[in-house]
Amino acid sequence: MKKIFFLCLIPFLLSFTSDNDATKSFIKNYFDNSFQFICSDDNSGNVKIHFLYSKFDPETMTFNVVVPDSIPYSDFYKAYSGRIMDVYFKNRNTVGKAEINTILESTNCDIEAVKEKVIEYYSNDSVFNSVFKTALESYYSHSNKKDELNIASADKKIVSIDKLMKIALLQVDILNYDANKGFMYHFVCGVNPYSYAMKNNVNLLLAGFCQDAMKNKTMLDAHSRIMDELREQVKIDYPNEKDDVKGMCKKYQDKLRERLTEDGTLKQCLLEHYEKNKDVEPFILASDKE
Repeated sequence: MKKIFFLCLIPFLLSFTSDNDATKSFIKNYFDNSFQFICSDDNSGNVKIHFLYSKFDPETMTFNVVVPDSIPYSDFYKAYSGRIMDVYFKNRNTVGKAEINTILESTNCDIEAVKEKVIEYYSNDSVFNSVFKTALESYYSHSNKKDELNIASADKKIVSIDKLMKIALLQVDILNYDANKGFMYHFVCGVNPYSYAMKNNVNLLLAGFCQDAMKNKTMLDAHSRIMDELREQVKIDYPNEKDDVKGMCKKYQDKLRERLTEDGTLKQCLLEHYEKNKDVEPFILASDKE
């Protein structure tokens, strides 16, 4: 029985290894084609990593990832590069900070050696590898390239619109207030509420979905209109000097998110973006499952 059990496991083990190799191959491709590794005398022996394809869109007032068609698998990276980048920074700013800083140290500016170490680190980081694998499976599930690339079918998580709304609302905030300049705030560059952990391999991609859904003129116009209303309201509510500016900003941030919920534009943008991209997303909207 032990021999039979072992033989039954062989196809599973081979499948897992091949699938993992496909993910690692894509991770290498990602760092080879999407980043520039720079080292100069000014860097004092430290290699700097610059993402190549970020561009400011004046219409929506947001930064977008613009992947050239010449990049291998550009269709996949156009859909997921921004979200993978968010997970990359999540690692850099938390658990991987010390180790990556050490990897980037190179007294002789050996860029290729540093890049190889960076690729090895992220290929073997369990969370980054798992998120990348989830993105690949989600994108290629409906593609004829799935078998060619040896990528497994996606096991998609069911997510409610309420959950997406809560994540999307975190992408807008109010930072400060000045009597002359008004409110200082972020639009579609907020936080990812999920910790860098294996259990969040799908959740870590959801904030990026919400940001992509919000990067359009319809959403910007709705946000701008509500902010204009709040600017007028604060003059009525606080005609004199503002003592607790931080508390006041928190109050109006709550009002902003409340009005965005009531307005309906945000929800509509999320639904429309999902409908347009649901075949390549890592989740199924709850109403689609009913």
